Amino acid sequence: MFIRKRGSPLPVGHTPCYAASAVPARMILPRLEHRFLMPAFTSSVSAATGRRGSGSKPLATRREILRDLISPKLPDTIRFSETFDASASDLMAAIRSNGLEGVVAKRRDSSYKPGDRSGAWVKVRANRGQDFVIGGYIAGSTTFDSILVGYYEGSDLMCAGRIRNGFAPASRRTVFSKFERLSISKCPFRNLPESGKGRWGEGLTAEDMKKCRWLKPQLVGAIEFLEWTPDGRLRHPRFVAVRDDRIPREITREQP
Repeated sequence: MFIRKRGSPLPVGHTPCYAASAVPARMILPRLEHRFLMPAFTSSVSAATGRRGSGSKPLATRREILRDLISPKLPDTIRFSETFDASASDLMAAIRSNGLEGVVAKRRDSSYKPGDRSGAWVKVRANRGQDFVIGGYIAGSTTFDSILVGYYEGSDLMCAGRIRNGFAPASRRTVFSKFERLSISKCPFRNLPESGKGRWGEGLTAEDMKKCRWLKPQLVGAIEFLEWTPDGRLRHPRFVAVRDDRIPREITREQP
């Protein structure tokens, strides 16, 4: 919690947790009982500097005002977010190589507009990608609501999660047309059902599986996702395309 006096600067930022490596430890912010985690408030811009009309000043100017106000006075748990003079491709390469989630880019000449998500800033995720075997789906009103994908661990097909995003109406119909000839009655995934929904609600219980339709594991799809959860599920996955050139039995969990 950040407490300020009336008329004092209002920092805007976020609160990551840093592991011992000093890299933000995503997915485990609620698990503060882990002693190696340190929550820190990272301030990127001052919404109000206590100076009349400062919100209309360019971002670069407001950042310098904020740096002068907070940097010499605050502990390490409240940090100033630095800027980087680098190309987009170089910056994203550094983000991926350090296992970070993404980048926020803002126009240096932009003004502060309360409550307005303008085009002056963008957030870009550094998604990973790999191919997965499609082993089932959850039916929708006309086609499907989501697909169930996995990878091989030896001879066992392990479920990695359900994919709902990334389908356009045309691609959804195309993918669904391939399901009819592959329909089977038994679940092909070795690690289903699960005992509970899990911390992030992605688990498939026996009750959830009653809604599933199972497929012979003969289709492969290219999937983008942010990262693996501690429970071995895909976080923020999205469908990209069917991979007709891949052999399902060759699909294993890829290491970053």
